[in-house]
Amino acid sequence: MKRILCLWGIILVTTGMVNLKSIDATDVYLDIRSSEVRKVALALPYFEIPLNQPELIPYRNDALKILTFDLRESGLFQLLDVAAYSNEINSLYRTQKTLPYTSWYLKGAQAIVVGAIKKSGSEFTINGSLFDVKLEMMMTGKKYSGDRSLFRAMMHRFADEIIFRFTGEHGIAHSKIAYVQGQGAAKEIIIIDYDGFNEERLTTNNSINLSPEWSSDRKSLYFTSFFEAISAVYCLTLKDRKVVKIASFSGMNSAPAISPDNTKLALTLSKDGNSEIYVMSIASRKLNRLTFHRGIDTSPSWSPTGREIVFTSDRVGTPQLYVMDAEGTNLRRLTYHGNYNDSADWSPQGNLIAFASRKGGIFNIFTVSVEGGNLKQLTSKAGKNENPSWSPDGNFIVFSSTRDGTANIFIMDKFGHNQRRLTFQSGNCTAPDWSP
Repeated sequence: MKRILCLWGIILVTTGMVNLKSIDATDVYLDIRSSEVRKVALALPYFEIPLNQPELIPYRNDALKILTFDLRESGLFQLLDVAAYSNEINSLYRTQKTLPYTSWYLKGAQAIVVGAIKKSGSEFTINGSLFDVKLEMMMTGKKYSGDRSLFRAMMHRFADEIIFRFTGEHGIAHSKIAYVQGQGAAKEIIIIDYDGFNEERLTTNNSINLSPEWSSDRKSLYFTSFFEAISAVYCLTLKDRKVVKIASFSGMNSAPAISPDNTKLALTLSKDGNSEIYVMSIASRKLNRLTFHRGIDTSPSWSPTGREIVFTSDRVGTPQLYVMDAEGTNLRRLTYHGNYNDSADWSPQGNLIAFASRKGGIFNIFTVSVEGGNLKQLTSKAGKNENPSWSPDGNFIVFSSTRDGTANIFIMDKFGHNQRRLTFQSGNCTAPDWSP
């Protein structure tokens, strides 16, 4: 059974009591987003900027907006409106290296953030610190430097640092989402920040590109493409945009899924006359066939340990989810709900699998335990909802939905709450994959 850490009578974990860096993430799981747990009251003033750099006012405003969004979306914090007290807080900290702990403790604040933004030439420097109000001590302090294009990324990193100090989990504010966007007759692969900013088109071949899949080190994307007239699986290196063909066997080459250690690729091939699941060694390109059935086997997804694979098969007449060992042994059926279950994605914690299930002609997002029980429906009465993908911390799910007409990308928490639209581009947006 996973253990819940509840300090300070609620959930506040301080570095004065617990060294979070020493916690084994596989042994401790902090599910503090439950509605049964009260949120941390966090005071978040404006960051300080030099008086002689008024051009930084928009960045000061953006810093507060970014942090507010990231921390609110995490579901962990109650943010206190202290913008009017920013000058007082910043001046006291700058001149006396202290904060009005007592007054803010009496106002209910459990923690407070203090920060400063400076600019020299084209380089920005951001200093951010988090303080425990009750213990009157710093929980963490970070410094980030980079040019203007990295400003949002630096603020996301600081938001993730704050979340880490309260949970022992790495936040998701710095993560990205890849998806497929329809552009006329073509389908191209796009990546965006988790909050919808910094849209970037990765493929420009004006062909059909499908099923983007992040590598676990975030350095590459695997995908299926028809840009050479036949389907093939490719790997795109993000740093230099180099594209390498990985699999182009006769028939269909599709649904790539990279193993957690980046050494093996599960994929669907029809080279032997039927769609089957194979595993390919990235180094040697050697294939190992895992399924042997006249039904269609497709859409593999690895467990976080790399020891098991969940996939879709219609071997019983309708598409259902099955789990097998990574060698193709110990096959078992997972789902018995609905007449079409597909696009499974294994949660990072390893306890749940998200998938799309059709019932009454409509697809919705469900989760099920790896044992096949505890089935939960997360979407309903809101168009067709498909292609779920877990956030790297396992607390959120990204998916595609037609609830507003055309397909777009949406995010919700793992309970199905707080569903929000992420993309607003023209053309259908489908098949999202959340980066590690």
